[in-house]
Amino acid sequence: MRLKLPCTLAACAALALPSVALAGKFEKGPWLQNVTTDSIVVVWEATQVESITPSVEYGLTTDYTEGVVDAAHADVNGHPVYTAAIAGLSAETTYHYRVRSGSAESLDATFRTAPAAGASGMRIYVVGDNRSNPSVWSTIARLIHDDMNMHPDSRQTLILNTGDVVADGREYDDWDMLWPPAQAALRVLPLYVSFGNHEDRGGDVADGYIYGYFDLPYSTSGSTDEKWYSLAHGNVHVTAISLYDDAGYTSGEQYDWIVSDLAAAAADADTAWTVGLMHFTPWSLGSHDEADAATVRDTFHPLFRDNGVQIVFGGHNHIYARYEPVEGVTYITCGGAGASLHTDAYDAWSGATLAHFAGIHSFCIVDVGDDVMAVRAVDLEGAVFDRVTLGGTETDRPPFAEAGPPTMTAVGEAVTLDGSGSFDPEDAALAHAWTQIEGPSAVLDDETSATPSFTPAAEGRHTFELIVSDGTNSSAPDYAVVDVHAGVLRF
Repeated sequence: MRLKLPCTLAACAALALPSVALAGKFEKGPWLQNVTTDSIVVVWEATQVESITPSVEYGLTTDYTEGVVDAAHADVNGHPVYTAAIAGLSAETTYHYRVRSGSAESLDATFRTAPAAGASGMRIYVVGDNRSNPSVWSTIARLIHDDMNMHPDSRQTLILNTGDVVADGREYDDWDMLWPPAQAALRVLPLYVSFGNHEDRGGDVADGYIYGYFDLPYSTSGSTDEKWYSLAHGNVHVTAISLYDDAGYTSGEQYDWIVSDLAAAAADADTAWTVGLMHFTPWSLGSHDEADAATVRDTFHPLFRDNGVQIVFGGHNHIYARYEPVEGVTYITCGGAGASLHTDAYDAWSGATLAHFAGIHSFCIVDVGDDVMAVRAVDLEGAVFDRVTLGGTETDRPPFAEAGPPTMTAVGEAVTLDGSGSFDPEDAALAHAWTQIEGPSAVLDDETSATPSFTPAAEGRHTFELIVSDGTNSSAPDYAVVDVHAGVLRF
């Protein structure tokens, strides 16, 4: 986290003193930032009423016996924000934590450290333009939180945001559009943002909130500014671009860093997937003029194409739009997390073929495998309305596994899993492979059937992984969850 605040050197130094009058009430948070294989950052805002150093307790259980980390205090435009950096953790491990801030104590929550370099099997959530409608953002955050809870802990990963997280980044109250409505999700899933035009309004006030509320991996990725950065998460590399910084992006410091960062990702043997994150993409759809994207297209598409970037997420236009790959790069506009929808009729932007358009509030779920990436677009009812797989070849893409919705049953009552919604982009016949990965032991009657059955003998959550194959390519995994109870209540 880099503070860029209008204060004298002496005043700023005083803000970093370890003993200050500290919090008795949480105003925002806690939320998670900057997860690595061995560290994570916890951030929150609180009122100042007591002289007690705030801290984060953490451990493998709710005993929190692994350690306690004191938080650093910073004045962010007159508001006290606290940051605790926890280090010395183990990779791919779930920890419990809670924040003690003066007389206030947060609820127990968990975080999971990043997977080892080159590892796959992650689920990433993508949202954008959540500003101006906290109720929609709250619904999407709840769907993300619920989905995360339906999967084993190893699936817990992160949220990417394409920007416009608030209506006006200079207004303190507008930041309540981001943190409070999504509290349950953001205290367990780290958030990474490509800053948009609404929060990055320029000047010390907007910058103060951006640099104060976020702790993003700019220094570890060779960047000199927190607004542009990259992160490595297993076999995924994400490059986050700032289109609205005063210094610009067509040349200069940021542009040079982007060139270097994408080249490094292309040369990294542990990186199977490179993802671009920017407020709007070279190809999009919506009410914003295409002329605004011409410079973005001329500047970035050659870099994405030449460095093997497979997918780029943006927002800015308040819709969902996906284009067919442009010279190997799939561009998706994921800008439906809350702002008023762009409901006009639009022509597809030139130079690319529009594959799917939906003028609805929505978000994306991205499943990452070794050789396949699967993207689902999800509406406010939790229904998937668009799907695409990346990987394979231009004429033979990987199939898509659909393991069916969560199911509830009782001990002794047979239940049937449903993978019949799986499909192949080229309509090839599919082979199904089910594996139980969580819960009391259960025996499927046919692990290669699209619809196998079993009769549970014990209570508990039973989770089954489904992978389908078209004979050449295999899908990313999907999961079927069956909650089994002791019996059926009758009234």
